[in-house]
Amino acid sequence: MKSLERRKIDGKELLVLRYHVGGSREAELFFEPETFHHVATRFRSVIRHSRAPDAADSRDWVTLREEFGDFSEFDGIQRPVRWTIRLELPRDTSQWENTFERMRHTGGPELEHASR
Repeated sequence: MKSLERRKIDGKELLVLRYHVGGSREAELFFEPETFHHVATRFRSVIRHSRAPDAADSRDWVTLREEFGDFSEFDGIQRPVRWTIRLELPRDTSQWENTFERMRHTGGPELEHASR
């Protein structure tokens, strides 16, 4: 983990947790300071274009951004209803937006209470 800082993004102050994943990869997690809602993530990685021994080695950044919004309560937990994914490649950008109209629990590990 590299830092926890406050940064203004799109006119909104957010907490930013930044960490180096390894190699030429890094990630930033963005949180609302009042609610600690995780509202965005940005992953960045360097890609190499050539692996041939005699070719020039060129590199570009690839960025994957996730944005979470329209939080609403579900089973006592605030969850995002909107999830936007944006993939930024050197010569192309794609974006998907998902909206969840309903949610349900499908099982999973039981959480034990720490009060034991």
